Amino acid sequence: MPTTASAKAPEPLLEHTSPSLVPELRRYIACHQAEVLAMIRPGREEAGLPAGQRYAKMYDGMLSALFSAVRGLVSQKGSWPAVSLAGVGSYGRGAVAFHSDLDVRLLCTSKPAAARPIAEALLYPL
Repeated sequence: MPTTASAKAPEPLLEHTSPSLVPELRRYIACHQAEVLAMIRPGREEAGLPAGQRYAKMYDGMLSALFSAVRGLVSQKGSWPAVSLAGVGSYGRGAVAFHSDLDVRLLCTSKPAAARPIAEALLYPL
């Protein structure tokens, strides 16, 4: 059976609206990582909890901005389902270790499939 070329996957919502988003997010993260690393390297008191809190605040700002952008774009295209973003694990406790993963959860009152485009638009750029 002959194969056919598959259709190109649609561009993620935020990247479609702002093609420079991913490179800008990478710069933002790299800048803040350098600042947190500068807190950690000397090994003084600020290397522990204060550095983890600073790192968590960086993600708070970034995810809040992305969530608001996604909400605005999705609302323009239709209705916004009842969805909330929550940090869990160390991020939810407000202190993220430097090489730790970032645990977030999307909470929705409707079927989980309704939150999928939001999750993809929000997390894909990261």
